[in-house]
Amino acid sequence: MIYDEEFETLPREALEVLQLARLQLLLERVYATIPFYKKAFG
Repeated sequence: MIYDEEFETLPREALEVLQLARLQLLLERVYATIPFYKKAFG
C-alpha cells in the first residue's frame, strides 16, 4: 500500500536531495534554538 505516491516513488537522486534539504533545515533550527547544539556545532 502506498500512502503518498509522489514521495514514495521518487528516484534515488531526488530522494537524496530531499533528505539533504530536510536535514539542513533541521540542523539550522536546532542550532538556532538549542544552546547545547549551538555550542557543539560552533
